[in-house]
Amino acid sequence: MTSMIRRSTYASVLLFSAQSFNSSSRMATELAKMLVAGTHASTLSAKSASDLASSSTYAEKAKVDKFEAESLHAHAIELELESEKDVALAKADRVEADEFTTKAVSEETEADASMAEATAEEALFLEEREKGLAETAEAAREHAETETDAFMTGFCEFIPFVDL
Repeated sequence: MTSMIRRSTYASVLLFSAQSFNSSSRMATELAKMLVAGTHASTLSAKSASDLASSSTYAEKAKVDKFEAESLHAHAIELELESEKDVALAKADRVEADEFTTKAVSEETEADASMAEATAEEALFLEEREKGLAETAEAAREHAETETDAFMTGFCEFIPFVDL
């Protein structure tokens, strides 16, 4: 019996040893898994810190971009207002230019009428001048005739005094 007890104790110890070995193996496996998981967690933590830094950088860039966008938007509104003012001024200038064009056409029509009137008056003046020149020529001829007649009359009166 003692040998059976010993055998059963020996078997129990072997069984316990095998169970202990299996437990140690599983624990070692679990520890290895935990070590791998810890390493993976460290890697993820480092990546997370890097991503957080990038995220902060991008957030700062986004703030700067947002400020620039707001500034550009405000500038675009200013330019649009200036453009509307320029359009209004251009319309006013166009109306003024149309008025000047109308006035120029009116003045050109008046100038054409004045030119036609001046041409008619010039023709009348030339006609009157021709008449005046003809009358002056006639008067000059008559004057020359009168002088000739007077000279001849004077000569005829002088001849009786000449003793020939």
